[in-house]
Amino acid sequence: MTSENVAAIAHAANRQFCELVGDPIPEPWETASDHQKESVHDGVMLLMEKPETTSEQSHANWSAFKRAEGWVYGETKNEDLKTHPNLVEYFELSDVQKAKDSLFIGICLALRPLVMQAEKELIEPDQPVPPAFSGTPGDNIVGEEPVALPPANDGSDDAPEN
Repeated sequence: MTSENVAAIAHAANRQFCELVGDPIPEPWETASDHQKESVHDGVMLLMEKPETTSEQSHANWSAFKRAEGWVYGETKNEDLKTHPNLVEYFELSDVQKAKDSLFIGICLALRPLVMQAEKELIEPDQPVPPAFSGTPGDNIVGEEPVALPPANDGSDDAPEN
C-alpha cells in the first residue's frame, strides 16, 4: 500500500460523501486534475508523517496548499477562477464539511500502518507485508492485484480440548 493508493481511496470516499450530501462531485481519480491529485496526496502525506494532526490542522494544511497555488475564497468552487467556498477558517466550516475532513483523516489513519509496513518492506525486504483488506474478498485496492484473505476465525480453535 502506498500513499498514492491512500490518496485515491480517500478521493473515492470523498466523491461518495459529496454525492450523498449534495455537494459538487469531484472527477474520478483517474481523470482528476494533477492539482486535485497533488492536493489530496499532500494531505495524505501530512497524516502519514504526523498522525497526531487534528482536523483543524489538516484543514489549515489544505487551505495553505490551495492558497499557494493561487486559490482564493469564492461562493462556489471554480477551477478556472481558482475559487473555493471552503477556504475559510476551520470553525467557519459547516458540520458537513467538518465531517468530510474527519472522514479523510479516518481513512488516512486507518491505512497508515499498511503504508508504513510497505515502506519498511522496501528497506527490509525479508519482512512480509500483511495483506490489505479492500472492502470485500477479492476486491482490488487501487492499482494492486486482488488480495486473498485468510478464512475467518470462528473461535473453535480457542475452545478447550476435552
